[in-house]
Amino acid sequence: MLKLLLPIVGFLISMAEALTGVGGGIFVVPLLTLLCGFEPVEAVGTSITTIIITSMASSVNYLKQTPCLC
Repeated sequence: MLKLLLPIVGFLISMAEALTGVGGGIFVVPLLTLLCGFEPVEAVGTSITTIIITSMASSVNYLKQTPCLC
């Protein structure tokens, strides 16, 4: 049941983030602690890790799209 619930909750969180403009940590960290039983430190670390990975992927895609100004 939890494996089915987490992607749905993740989708709803991403929609709420897109509509409100707030960061995902506001929603993700409490849900990781309440639903998944993470310790708060682990939940924050997981949230930061996803932010780093997403930022790196976005930066790579941005650099691929922009011409070099060398």
